[in-house]
Amino acid sequence: MKTLKTLVLIAGIVLASTTISNAQMLKEYSAFHRSVGLTLGSYGIGVEGSYPVGQTFNLRAGATVFPPIKLGKPGGSANSPKYEFNRAGVTFMVDWQPLYGRESEFASKWFVTVGAGYFFKNELSNYKKAFRNGEVPQYVIYFNQAPYLGTGLANLVLGERLGLSLNAGYYFAHSKEQISKPNGAIQKPEVDKFPAVIVKGLDLHAAISYNF
Repeated sequence: MKTLKTLVLIAGIVLASTTISNAQMLKEYSAFHRSVGLTLGSYGIGVEGSYPVGQTFNLRAGATVFPPIKLGKPGGSANSPKYEFNRAGVTFMVDWQPLYGRESEFASKWFVTVGAGYFFKNELSNYKKAFRNGEVPQYVIYFNQAPYLGTGLANLVLGERLGLSLNAGYYFAHSKEQISKPNGAIQKPEVDKFPAVIVKGLDLHAAISYNF
C-alpha cells in the first residue's frame, strides 16, 4: 500500500511538471505533439498514442498486428528458403529529442528512442522448400519480451493537424527467445545467418497521426 501511494505521488508530480513544461515548450523547436495515429511497418499495422513530457521527451504506447504472411517463391531448392511471419503485440516507448532548441529542420525533427515490446505472437518460420499443406518448418524463432532501441524523424507536416513520423529500430531479444524444431525440441537460438538474424528484431515503420 505504501508503494502504491508513493507511485501515485510520483505520478502526480510528473503530471504537474509536465503541464508547466508543456506550456513553456516552443512548438517550432519540438518534434513531439499529443496525438493518436495509425502505424504501418515491419511489425504490421497498428495504432499509437503520443504524449510529450517536458521540452525534450515524449511517451508513446501502441499495439500492432501482422497477420500471417509468407515470403519467397513457392517451390525451389534447399538453397531458396521461404519465410513466414506472424506477429502481434504492444509497445511502450520513450523518445528524446537531443537537439531541441537548435534552429534547423533536422534538430526539430530528429529523436532517439528506448522502450520495450511485449508480443503475444512474434514468430519467424523457415521453410526449406515450398509452402505445402502440412509442411513442417525447419525452425521457428520467437520471443515474447524485448527491449528496444531506435531513432527517427517526427513532425513531418502533412496538413494542419496531420503529421508523419518515420521510425527505425531493433528489438533485442533476451532469454525468452527460443527456436522450435520439427521434433518438438526447444532450444536456445543458434540461427545467426541473414535474414533471420536481422528480420527477427528489425522495426521499420511509419506513423500518420492526428495532432491535438
